[in-house]
Amino acid sequence: MAGAIHFSRRSLASVGGFVETFAHYLHIVDTLSTVGDAGIASADAEPIDRYASEFAEIGRRWYLLAFDLNEVCRSLGQGDPYPFRLEPAVMVKLSFVHRLIAVAAGRRPPGTSEGSGLEAAMAVLGHGF
Repeated sequence: MAGAIHFSRRSLASVGGFVETFAHYLHIVDTLSTVGDAGIASADAEPIDRYASEFAEIGRRWYLLAFDLNEVCRSLGQGDPYPFRLEPAVMVKLSFVHRLIAVAAGRRPPGTSEGSGLEAAMAVLGHGF
């Protein structure tokens, strides 16, 4: 049938990875927003628009916040609330989701500053160019 979409096991695995990445992205931007709104962010941090900022800045702030949250919880005898280490490949996937949302919301034209980042994201997702 013309226009039908066919999924292989590999493509379904890629979709599953994308869904997990998308959910992880939402956790990151929502937590940064909550911390900013509550005034908990460090005094030298200027507020950012989590959806208009470049993902590099979001990633940098998330790394610092996650480290601090883990340290506070350890001080209270609790486990790490964020026990993950974001590998470069994961950061590329998160950046891809960030750009995808910006394009879908009309905040960025398609193709803006994707370049090699998009190629890397597609390679991580299992699609060659």
